[in-house]
Amino acid sequence: MKWIYNLSKILLLGTFVMFANSCEEQWDLKDGGSLEAQVYPPTSVNFVRGETENVTVNFKPFVNPGKTILSVSVYKKLETSLGMSAEVLTEEVSGDTFTQTKEELFADVPVNGEVLDENDLGPGDAWKLRYVMKMGDGKELNVTTMTTVPFTCVSDLGGEYDGVTNWIEYYGNPGTDSYSTTLAAVGGGEYTLEDLSGGMEPIVWGNPPVEATIKDICGKITLVKADYFYAYFITEGRVEADGTIYIKWRNAYDENGETWLTPQ
Repeated sequence: MKWIYNLSKILLLGTFVMFANSCEEQWDLKDGGSLEAQVYPPTSVNFVRGETENVTVNFKPFVNPGKTILSVSVYKKLETSLGMSAEVLTEEVSGDTFTQTKEELFADVPVNGEVLDENDLGPGDAWKLRYVMKMGDGKELNVTTMTTVPFTCVSDLGGEYDGVTNWIEYYGNPGTDSYSTTLAAVGGGEYTLEDLSGGMEPIVWGNPPVEATIKDICGKITLVKADYFYAYFITEGRVEADGTIYIKWRNAYDENGETWLTPQ
């Protein structure tokens, strides 16, 4: 049985050598050699319209003994509903972090030949960042993790407003009303509007106001619901730069109007 004991020792020794080698020469990201180094950037960093002035990515590098990361090449592209930019080498980073200002994020990734800004973007648009490490021995190693920088908006329209509505009623007669109203936040960028008709239904027809739920998506106002005797629609809606809300509406009888809500 001695040969079995010796064979066991050989197998155990072989396993130990393989384990030791695996600690020193792990998975190579490019060609199956050693994992000389790696960086671990975040998978997502938000860009918030009106709030974000720069975006920073921390690489969190790991380097095996005797190895050196000379730099990290950052490749960037911008994907939008208007189209997609080409991927460009946007920066060679020699430190542990990559930072670009709002202007730099847009500058080198034009879409359809035009450099965009945050007013051109909407939900679903995003920058994509890809990384390549340049090692001290001349090797270039691809980084497995990419970073997405999605464009988002924060909605904060709840509060008191001075309203003005101009309308055309069923018989073609114009009317107007000035009033105070409240937008009550219900979450997710949605708000309760006290009267979508802006006073027309109560003033002209003696009907109840048209209570509605509207939604703000990056400054675009849409109708979620308006439970009324007949259908109401928002055909156009937006938030102006000064915070004024503009709503163009109509109903099933083709009565229509325009409403301006100015924050108090």
